[in-house]
Amino acid sequence: MGDMINRYSMSNFKVKEGGLGMKEIKGKSGFTLIELMIVIAIIAILAAIAIPQYMKYVKKAAAANVQATLSACVSQALAEWSDNGTTTYTCNLQGATPSTSTITLDSSGNLQTITGSPFTVKGHSVQCNVNTTTNTVTCTPQ
Repeated sequence: MGDMINRYSMSNFKVKEGGLGMKEIKGKSGFTLIELMIVIAIIAILAAIAIPQYMKYVKKAAAANVQATLSACVSQALAEWSDNGTTTYTCNLQGATPSTSTITLDSSGNLQTITGSPFTVKGHSVQCNVNTTTNTVTCTPQ
């Protein structure tokens, strides 16, 4: 048994200092535990910064999607009003809950209301408001 211990003891391995502070044992090299821990810590810090920013952009994208769709529907509602005098228009919102919104115009063709707000898009709440002076819709993530 003692002979076996001597045969496999560390004194039989040649250890030399390699580049970048790594130790080489019989031609094999690798990273030390502290080097791996530092890399993991850096990745964790980057993830802690990136994930909230990503969620913020996803919410903004959801609001922009609803706003673009509603703005197109307002334009369509105004066209319907000028052609037929129609004061209500139903707008289909794909991927949003509720999936339809009713746009109401006054007798002069000015935007009055949009029903359905707040909308939910991919789990994110979006609040939309109308500006009756400029006939525009503004949506913001909640």
